[in-house]
Amino acid sequence: MNDPIRSYCENVLDSDFKLDPVTSQEFFDRGNKFYLMFEFHDAVLDFTRAIELNPRFTLAYVHRAQARRYVDFKGQEASRDYFKALELEPNNSRIHYYFGASRLAGLDSASVHLTKSIELDPTFYLAYLERAELTLSDKNGRDSQYKTVVRDYDVAISLCPNNIELYIRRAKALEIIGEINLAIKDYEYVITLTPDNDSCCMQLVELRLKAGELDQALSLCRMCLERNPHNYEVKNKLTKVEKIILIKHGLLEIDNEILKFPASFEAYHRRSLIKINLNDQVGALQDLNKAIELNSEYAPAYYQRAVLKMNSDDLQAGLIDLNYAAQRGNIEAEEFLKNF
Repeated sequence: MNDPIRSYCENVLDSDFKLDPVTSQEFFDRGNKFYLMFEFHDAVLDFTRAIELNPRFTLAYVHRAQARRYVDFKGQEASRDYFKALELEPNNSRIHYYFGASRLAGLDSASVHLTKSIELDPTFYLAYLERAELTLSDKNGRDSQYKTVVRDYDVAISLCPNNIELYIRRAKALEIIGEINLAIKDYEYVITLTPDNDSCCMQLVELRLKAGELDQALSLCRMCLERNPHNYEVKNKLTKVEKIILIKHGLLEIDNEILKFPASFEAYHRRSLIKINLNDQVGALQDLNKAIELNSEYAPAYYQRAVLKMNSDDLQAGLIDLNYAAQRGNIEAEEFLKNF
C-alpha cells in the first residue's frame, strides 16, 4: 500500500510529544507516533480527538485518512477525510497529492488530483513521480501513455537530479516504449554514481543484450563477478551471455553456409533453431518457410513450424503442419498428435 504520510511522521520521530496530550496539536503529534508504530487504531483515535478540538485542523484530516486506510480497507471513511481536507484548503497542492497517491477514489480520480497538485506547485517532484507510477500501473496502457510517463520522470529528475531511483524508474519506462539506448544511458549514469550496484549492472546487461551489444554485456558481467565472485545472480547472467555469444557465432557460421549453398534446406532449418534460442520467432518462421519451399518433403521443418505456430496461439495452422510432418514419418509429430 502506497504511504505518502509516513515520511512526514518520520520527521517528527525524535521530537517531544506528551503522553497525556491536552491540545489539538499534542493529540496530533501523539497520533503520528502511533502511526509510526503501526498502531493505526490508536492513531485514528488521536487524530479524531485533534479534529474535535480543532475542526479546521486540515493536516489531522489528511493523517487520519491515511491511518483509516489500514483500519477500513474499503476506504470510505478515509475518502471522506480527504474530501473534508480539500473543502478546507482546496488549493493545497500537498492534499491533492496525498489523495491522488492514496488512489482511494480510483485511478482516474487519482490522476486528476495529482495533476492538480502539479498545477498548484510545479516544483513538487513527488507529484510527477507518483503520476508516472500511476500511469505505469495501468495494465491497458498504450505507448503514448508511457511517453507521458517518461516526461514526468524528466521533470522529476530536473527538480531532484541527485535522486538515483528516478533514473532507474525512467530507464524502465524507456525500455517499455522501446527506447533501449536511452534506458542504457540512465543505467550507465546510475552505475557511475554507485559502481557497486550489482542489481543495476544486471539490468544494464539485459539491455545490452537487447541492443545486440554482446561484448559490452560480457565485459560488464565479468567486472561485476570480479568485484563480487560469490554473487550467483551475476554468475548465472555471465553463463547466459556466454551461451548467447556461442549461439551467435553458430548463427554466423550458418549464415556463411547459406551464402555458399543457398539451396541447403537443412541449413535454413538449423538456423531457425538458433533463432528460436535467441527468441527471434519471426526470423525462425521465415527460415522454416524457406526450408519447406526448398524441400516440401522435409518433415523436421514442418514439425518445428507447427510448434512455433501453436506457441503463437495459431492452433489450427499448427495442427495442419503436424499432420504434414507425421505423414512424412516424423516421430515427434506422431507422438504430439496422440494428444488430440
